[in-house]
Amino acid sequence: MQFMEFNRRLESCHLDEETKYLLTHLFEVLTENAKQMDVMAGLMNAFANTLQGITTLHESTQERLKDLTQERHAEVRSVREEF
Repeated sequence: MQFMEFNRRLESCHLDEETKYLLTHLFEVLTENAKQMDVMAGLMNAFANTLQGITTLHESTQERLKDLTQERHAEVRSVREEF
């Protein structure tokens, strides 16, 4: 609900001015909190995506490191076999 709609409905109620003020303030605070929560959810989503990228990079790096450190077996025929 938009603020103007809230104000219109509030004016049609039979409440004293202090109660209307408190309800208007509460509406503004809740609206601002909802906006902040949306921003925070976006930040958390971006953070999760960054962590996923780091995890993928780490796995890729580990695979490359494993390939580089594997022992390579070479056949040496120039060495004389002793019995």
